[in-house]
Amino acid sequence: MIKPTFQNNIVNETNVLDLIIAENKNRVYKLVHLPPLGDFEYDLALNSKFNPKKIYSYINNKSKVKDNITATQPKNGSTKTDLKVIANILNGYFASVFNKPQTLSAPIIDKVTQKICKNPDFNASVVEEYLNKLDTNKATGMDRVYPKVLKECKPTLAKPISLLFNKSFETGKLPKLWLCANIVPLFKNGDKLNPCNYRPISLTSVVCKVKEIK
Repeated sequence: MIKPTFQNNIVNETNVLDLIIAENKNRVYKLVHLPPLGDFEYDLALNSKFNPKKIYSYINNKSKVKDNITATQPKNGSTKTDLKVIANILNGYFASVFNKPQTLSAPIIDKVTQKICKNPDFNASVVEEYLNKLDTNKATGMDRVYPKVLKECKPTLAKPISLLFNKSFETGKLPKLWLCANIVPLFKNGDKLNPCNYRPISLTSVVCKVKEIK
């Protein structure tokens, strides 16, 4: 049984009865309804193998040093702190090191087959099976469709998604957002002001990735 220790205006912050006497309602609510910090961190450690992003996010939030890019300095230029300018500088660097495929003429083929490759048939059961295998910790693309939503709502979403996939193959077209990606700069090493020390990570549509599995 919890006994109050409140006396001489000294409050024990971990004793609920002390806090009630002191009329500290917010602290009482936190003690009663929220799990202890140690339990939360213990659960993070136990699930780190299955959800590494969650523990890394927690560590980053607690760290005094943030990974967000707040400034950059292009070669022979001044330091830039405007986020839009930083994005344009990084975009220019990524584009400059991108290897464009060379335009080559198609090779001459002696033998030509008369067989026609049929479009894959996406039925609802197959799509639902693929949705069930999604990693719910993955990031979204430009369409902002979260993998957890796709997985949890798979019985409802499987049919319309299968129709979308089949229509895409029939017309030879993709939704515009499936052709776009969020480009995230990932720091490698060295000077963080140098744009050359970052590499791009492309985050594309999760729904489109499901289509690619087939």
